[in-house]
Amino acid sequence: MIKLLTTWSRPSDGASFETHYRDVHMPLARKLPALSLETMRMAKGDIYRMALIAFESDAELKAAMRSPEGLALAARAKAMEQTFAVSASSSVAVVD
Repeated sequence: MIKLLTTWSRPSDGASFETHYRDVHMPLARKLPALSLETMRMAKGDIYRMALIAFESDAELKAAMRSPEGLALAARAKAMEQTFAVSASSSVAVVD
């Protein structure tokens, strides 16, 4: 299994960010092809929110991120960075 962890910094407007994240961003993420796990959590300190998505293989992750849904999700994340003055950082891990 391969997991993609994305962390978000503290937004300029937490309430508006949460509404957008819940109602727009996460529904896009849930449409990724071959998605096998999705979780999101609030965090503490410099990290405001964490999201974890998982796929059975690296090939599935890459295909999902190149899909129309993946491209829309990436574009939405970029727009959120500008709209809410946040930064998003992602890392990938292979888990047995």
